[in-house]
Amino acid sequence: MNAIAPHSQIVIRLVKGRTITFVHEAKVDWQALRSAHFGENHITESLRLKGLRDLSEFEEAHLERNGQVSVISKNHA
Repeated sequence: MNAIAPHSQIVIRLVKGRTITFVHEAKVDWQALRSAHFGENHITESLRLKGLRDLSEFEEAHLERNGQVSVISKNHA
């Protein structure tokens, strides 16, 4: 079991994927979106479903391992 432990995070990342931050400090990381095979239409649709209309409305956005988009608004204290 000890031999597997150091590699468990690598295995988890391979199997489950990882969270991708595609907006940080209110700036879109288009390269991160492209690497996740997510386009602008995918993101804007996900944001509309959350009641957001514009990428400028939040500070951070993440594409979670389960495929959902999570956001942190600019006025979050």
